[in-house]
Amino acid sequence: GNYVAIRVSDTGTGMSDEVLKRIFDPFFTTKPVGKGTGLGLAVVYGIVNQSGGFIDVASVPDKGTVFTVYLPEANEGIAVKSPTISRTQVSARATEVILLVEDDPAVRAVTKRLLLGRGYTVLTAGNGQEALQIVERKDVHIDLILCDMVMPVMGGQEFIERVATLKRLPRVLFMSGYNEDEMLRRGTLPDGITFLEKPFAPEVLLERVRAALP
Repeated sequence: GNYVAIRVSDTGTGMSDEVLKRIFDPFFTTKPVGKGTGLGLAVVYGIVNQSGGFIDVASVPDKGTVFTVYLPEANEGIAVKSPTISRTQVSARATEVILLVEDDPAVRAVTKRLLLGRGYTVLTAGNGQEALQIVERKDVHIDLILCDMVMPVMGGQEFIERVATLKRLPRVLFMSGYNEDEMLRRGTLPDGITFLEKPFAPEVLLERVRAALP
């Protein structure tokens, strides 16, 4: 079929073959500890893959990198497949307040935009400690906490445990670049907590959020 190509290039430091092989792996990053989570490209890869596309990467050390994103061309007159949960259903009930706790600015921004687009009110925090300050405010009502598991300063599990000691715990949806089996093996996924694996497609995020709410 036909594809639409989006090309982005830079003239930066480029990447070695070893780095190039791992750039889409969740949590892989060449940045110093605390400076990056390695989830940005993993999320992009997941969204493009879910859309039926693919990404081509060419990089030369000390020369730069070129990313080319290929997405299937839409055929005129063919309806776009609707998510499992219809737009009407989501829009009709999307009045809740969601606390989004995510340390990666890019992932946080994209996720917030998707939630706002469905009518949710979204509060954001970059780690568990920042989120705790929001929860402690008496004038804030939260219906759902959408929280990353692995974050600097205070991770998701510790944050939720702290919230539970302060007040009645809202609904919680954890997300992580690790899969659910790995989280259970590590013992870092509390019982009864819903889990969303990264990278995720937009419709999957919205469906899981809707399902996690009352």
